[in-house]
Amino acid sequence: MKELELQTESIKEFPLLPPLESPEVLVPVEFDVAAVIKPICEILTSISRLLLEDLPGCVAPKAPGPADQDPVHPQELAVKALAPLPKCQLRAELLKDHRNLTFDPETANKYLEVSKGAHKAKHRPGTVPGQGQGPRFEPWQVLCTQSYGPGHHYWEVKISSHSVILGVTYRGLPQEQQQGHRFNIGLDGSSWGLQVREDCYLAWHKGHAQKIQEQLYKNLGVSLDYGKGLLSFYGLGERTKLIHSFHSVFTEPLYPVFWLCEGRVVTLCQRD
Repeated sequence: MKELELQTESIKEFPLLPPLESPEVLVPVEFDVAAVIKPICEILTSISRLLLEDLPGCVAPKAPGPADQDPVHPQELAVKALAPLPKCQLRAELLKDHRNLTFDPETANKYLEVSKGAHKAKHRPGTVPGQGQGPRFEPWQVLCTQSYGPGHHYWEVKISSHSVILGVTYRGLPQEQQQGHRFNIGLDGSSWGLQVREDCYLAWHKGHAQKIQEQLYKNLGVSLDYGKGLLSFYGLGERTKLIHSFHSVFTEPLYPVFWLCEGRVVTLCQRD
């Protein structure tokens, strides 16, 4: 009996466990898709730059020529400026899928003159009479007649100077002027654009601009791999330089589109 009493007293020394409380309602966890996709796109862009630009140069670096050793006279520079663009290995591959574009004068802003067989667009100081009767862009923009879907497509353009935007868009790109902007390319989810500025490039999509520090090119190439969701812009010179790549999922045919500031000229390069 005494032993039982000691065991009872020992049990009393341990406090009872508190009763279980009712479980709280679980708060749904918010999943930020954009925050996850953005770093992935940045990684893919870096990989594209490595594979398409840096790796070929490392495997087959350019050998120094006479121009690297001797001073170049102004007359020689003038001759080189008129020479055709060199066909490096990357550009030669891209040109296999070259597309000849034409501007659609029915969409051209009233200050944009389309000429040279619809291969040239120029921003005039005054309105251009008698050029198309269809609905036009309020911003200084013009669409191309062609649209592209599945497959790989490539085209080249020549710009007179900076302050130009080149890109692609679905047909439904708004024609109205967007508040606070002089253009509407890359301001929504249905268009992508590369703005050529005096000191840099801006890659526009969904109203966000990514700054790219790179030299100014007046000859530019655009590569569209529709199935892979890859849109790339290249600077064309002694080397073909990848400027920027967009990674997306395309769901409609894409039209090349351009924006031109005052006095600017864009020429669509043609090949046989």
